[in-house]
Amino acid sequence: MAYHNLTLVQSNVDNKTYSEIRSAWEVSDESLASDWPQKLSFAAIADITGIDKETVRRSVKKLEEQGWVAIEQKTGISYNPSKINQDKLIGV
Repeated sequence: MAYHNLTLVQSNVDNKTYSEIRSAWEVSDESLASDWPQKLSFAAIADITGIDKETVRRSVKKLEEQGWVAIEQKTGISYNPSKINQDKLIGV
């Protein structure tokens, strides 16, 4: 999910330098999310990974409870870490 998000962010960043892409990813800009054409679903994750769809659903639900992802009917599953989780990733 994080790689999917990073790929979508990269496609929406004008300047393709690593630092610009990483900055856009860390901001988790909602205006970019509304423009993303792709929707990540439980079935898509299952197809990509080869993991059973029900196992994917349970795992993603757990990640949602822990504040790592958001699940919306309109936008699908998106990498959307809480402030605490984002700080863990960037070493703050």
